[in-house]
Formats: sequence, C-alpha cells, structure tokens
Amino acid sequence: MMQLLTESYAITGAWVVNTYKSIQSFNLNEAVFDPYESVIISAKVSMLLSPMRRLGRVNATQFDIYRKMAGLKPRECTDVLKILEQMEAVQISWSGSALDDVPLTSITVRKTDKVDILSVTGELFEKLNPSVQAKLTIHMLQETLKIPIPKDLLIDLLTHKGYPEQLIKITLKHMLVLNILSETKDTIQGNALIYNPNAFQANASDVFVTINDLNPNEKQEALDILEHVRSNPGTPLRSDFNQNTVGLLIKCGLIDSSRIVTSRGKMKQDFVTAPYIWGALGANELSSDVLDDAKLFLNCLRFGQLFSQTGRGRINDPSVLINALLEKGTVGPATAIGEDYPMPLARGIVSVVESRLQPGRYFMELKKEDVVQTVYEVLDTKGVLPTPINDAEIATKLKQQGNFISSEQVRITSPLPAQLEQERDSLVFCLRTHRKGR
Repeated sequence: MMQLLTESYAITGAWVVNTYKSIQSFNLNEAVFDPYESVIISAKVSMLLSPMRRLGRVNATQFDIYRKMAGLKPRECTDVLKILEQMEAVQISWSGSALDDVPLTSITVRKTDKVDILSVTGELFEKLNPSVQAKLTIHMLQETLKIPIPKDLLIDLLTHKGYPEQLIKITLKHMLVLNILSETKDTIQGNALIYNPNAFQANASDVFVTINDLNPNEKQEALDILEHVRSNPGTPLRSDFNQNTVGLLIKCGLIDSSRIVTSRGKMKQDFVTAPYIWGALGANELSSDVLDDAKLFLNCLRFGQLFSQTGRGRINDPSVLINALLEKGTVGPATAIGEDYPMPLARGIVSVVESRLQPGRYFMELKKEDVVQTVYEVLDTKGVLPTPINDAEIATKLKQQGNFISSEQVRITSPLPAQLEQERDSLVFCLRTHRKGR
C-alpha cells in the first residue's frame, strides 16, 4: 500500500488538476517542466476520463477525439490506460492492431462521479513514480491550505519530511513564479508568508499575525477549532470552545458563520465553515451564486441532521441524502421536508412536492445540480473539487478538432517567466561549458 501524500487520493488529484491548470498555458516541453511530468500526465488523464465518465461504452473513433482533446500522445495514452485498467478504473476492449494510434475498440469509464475521477487521478499520479519536485508541489499546496505560513517554517517542515532543502527552494520558486502559491510583500520578523491565493488574498498577513499573537494555549485552541471546522463542515461549534477565540477567528476571516431559521420560526441555529473549502481546491471555479446557495443548502442539511425530530424525517447522514438526490433526483417523503427547508426552496435549489398518498409528507426534488454536487464534495472530501474540464472547454476543443487544428497550434502559449527562462538558459550554458571542457 502506497503512503498517501494527502488525506485521500481525491485531494491529491484535486491538487494535481489545480497545478496543471496553472501551467497549461505554457510550453510544457520546456526543460523546466520535466520534473512535473507525472502532474501533467495525470491531469491530462483526468481531462480524458471526465467527459467520458457517464457515456457508457465509447468506441475507438470517439475515444480518439477525447484523447486529442486531453492532449495525450498515443504512446503515453496506451501506457496509462494499462495502469488504469489494473486500477479497475476503466474497462477496455483492445484491438491488438498495430495500425491504430491507441489499439482499442472500445472503452468504458467505470468511475462515474467527479470525486471518483479525481481519486483515480491522485492514485495514478502516485503510481507514475512522481519526482521529488512533483511531490513537493502537492505537499506545499496542502501545507498552505489552512493558514499562511512563514517561508522558513515551510522549508523547515518539508525538510523534516525528508526532502532536500535545495529542491524545496527550487520548487517553491517555481510555484511562486507560476502563481500557484503567493508570498506577502510585507515580512514578519524578516520572513515572507507563503499562502494559497485561492484561499487567502490581501488578508494573509493579518491572518498570520492574529494567530501568532496568541499565547501558546490560545494558539493551540485556535488550531483545534480550525481543525474541528475543517473536519465537520457546516456544523455548529462545540459549546466548550472559547467564544473569544471563536470571535477572533470569525473576525479575521478564518471561519464563516451563518444562521438558519425554520419556516415555523421556532428554531434558529448558527453554522460554521472554513472559507477556504469553497475555493482553494477548486481554484475558485464556481460563481458566487452557486457558492452562496451551496453554503445555505449545507447548513439546512446540518439543521435537519442535528435538530429535526426523528419522527418528522430527521437526516441521519447528509452525504447519503445528497447522493440519493443526485442519483435519483428526489428524496422523501418526510414531514420535515415541507417545513424545515424554506430557504433552499426559495433559492430554487430544490422543489418541495406533497405526497398524494401520504398527505402532510413531502418529497424534495433536485433543481440545481451544480449546487448539490458542490455540497456533496464538501461533505465527502472537505472541499470543493476542481472540474478537470467543463462543458465550455469541451465545446471549444471539439470545434477546434472539427477544423483539424492540432492542440499545439491552438494553445495560447504564455511566455516563460523571466526567472524560469534563466533556469532554462543555465542548462544550455552548462552543456556549452561541458562541451568546451572535452
């Protein structure tokens, strides 16, 4: 059993896709991107599987289009498909023909959920024997997720994990130059803070200073509260938590708090989440309307789980309800559905229909799938996950393929940042020096 780089393959896969989306506009054939080959290939595979996951059996002609859309070369595609077959992620009928770019007659993706696709991506990444720098990329994104961290401390943490300091510094430079991570202009005791730009923006320094100014006991309590919020998204805070510390975390933006009121108006309850779960992993792909609806729906589900009465249709596990809603389009009937969810109904996230056979009991019907899918991901993986490739990208790529323009020709290649150009040029200089010394 491989040791996971993060708490799950899905989280690793999310960071892989997140990283690839940050670098895909560059010419990835540049030597500076060699250490990230496993990231690039794994992310391309996620872009291959994602649009096919609910199509059932895909024939060779269709598959070839999806392969080209994902940017996978025939040989590397054949190699990874064999690994995916061993992982039981796909079912393939091989043709055995040497004339085919990829010798198959059909393929079926056996993992149909987005979370499953990202889990496959993360597992594939680790099976491709990633370089030290590729692993460091994942570690750095994970270490900077919850709170900004001083650069020296980040380097020290990764050194204690067994990584060479020189490679840590090189990888960190790459991630900063490519805007995968950011650092503050202001320093804390001469040390810049490293943070995830999708989780923290202008408040990165304020967040760190707020936490760092606490005494050791208060600091540990703050970290315990943040871990509780991360592990239990959308639940009320425990009553034994220090309310002054909670207020401080809310004030500096490390905790979001919102209130739910039932249609009967008899119950009000505050629910909390960590703001970064709504954007850091998913690279802020979702609109503010979807995020607002998702937060509201999550809080309503938690209300139904923790405060609704059993006889009225209390929710035992929100994940099970969400999964059923996504798969079947409806759940119920229950009395609570008609009384405890006025806000999701008003926002058009779901509709509520009274049962004809059981008056006074109601069905909940799915209306906004993207909102419900977002809540499912937060419950399942503690964060909104990135979409490997969305419908608009697929339509654009299909149009490009229809005009017989290769992916290399249509790619809008960004110029390599100056610092990475210097790194590339130094390789050429080393080669020239080596030749003169022969």
